[in-house]
Amino acid sequence: MERILTEKQLREISKYWIAVLGLTDWNIAININHKGDMELTCVAGEVSYSFVEREVQIRILHPDDYVGGPAFLQDMEKTLVHELLHLKFDHVCHPKGDLNKHHHQLLNDMAVALLRVRDDNEASKRITAEVPNG
Repeated sequence: MERILTEKQLREISKYWIAVLGLTDWNIAININHKGDMELTCVAGEVSYSFVEREVQIRILHPDDYVGGPAFLQDMEKTLVHELLHLKFDHVCHPKGDLNKHHHQLLNDMAVALLRVRDDNEASKRITAEVPNG
């Protein structure tokens, strides 16, 4: 599913995910950046953080620079959740900071699962609200 959002929308959505993931004690800045302003190449998003200071900078790739193609549509919310999950798992899974493709795939799978649960709950609430009381 393609989800293209503005910075304002990303920041609003992030409030939900920050609460769900128990990250409310972090100071989290979220920006949409062009690829030239990203530290990494060939990524949909990136995160830099200080565990000591509890400060985070999340950068989501601008849609104009996204080159996923029809098979890999840009989902900025999934990318946001993926980057937030780094805060929960990086220091546990890879204390030396040597992240590998399996670690990133795990975070990606978890982000997709969390979005699916949230979307299923919203659909369930809509269906329940539409059913007349018998």
